[in-house]
Amino acid sequence: MLKLPKMGKPSYLKPHHIQQDDLVEIIGEPYVQSEEESKFGRQRGYAVIRLLRTGDTYTWGLNTTTWDRLINAFGDDSGLWIEKKVKLKMESQTIRGEEKQIIFGIPYKEPQKQITETAS
Repeated sequence: MLKLPKMGKPSYLKPHHIQQDDLVEIIGEPYVQSEEESKFGRQRGYAVIRLLRTGDTYTWGLNTTTWDRLINAFGDDSGLWIEKKVKLKMESQTIRGEEKQIIFGIPYKEPQKQITETAS
């Protein structure tokens, strides 16, 4: 039996999918949706990510703050973002008079391992 893959983009990452401080790995080159295509009326950046805790794959619509943080950390070449990790933070914000959970991302660097000295 042949397992058939999904053909569409992964579903969008929503606050109910994550826990505070979850890690995701960027698995596809990020892209920008034009303001004409965007339901927000302005450019918006997206990346396909894997939630490391569950292994689930999502399309993440990055807010401007997160997008700019990731460009500063990973560069403006989309190919360099692949396999980079991002720590997720959720914050409550009032948007258009409604309280919403917003997902922010912070570039993640693996902690350095402590060097142990060996007796000579």
